[in-house]
Amino acid sequence: MGKKRVLVSYGVDVDAVSGWLGSYGGEDSSNDISRGYFAGTIGTRRVLKFLAKYDIKATWFIPGHSLETFPEDMAAVRDAGHEIGMYLHNPTKGRTFITHDV
Repeated sequence: MGKKRVLVSYGVDVDAVSGWLGSYGGEDSSNDISRGYFAGTIGTRRVLKFLAKYDIKATWFIPGHSLETFPEDMAAVRDAGHEIGMYLHNPTKGRTFITHDV
């Protein structure tokens, strides 16, 4: 029997803080925003380290808000040779916009 290959695609969404802004239809929560900062900094670094350990390339989807808020960490994603897809500036506000326009 021949050698079989398994192909897998990895994708990472770095919504970080932008995913929490104006969430739940209420005020911004300092708890939620702190989770977003963790994701944009420490979380990003941990994922990059894991992917490098196993020589894995991934597609990272990064909203404009995360690019502006965490420029060094997002540059590390680029410098590691990962593919980057950018969508919207703030995904939370984008969902509202899309709902109204549909």
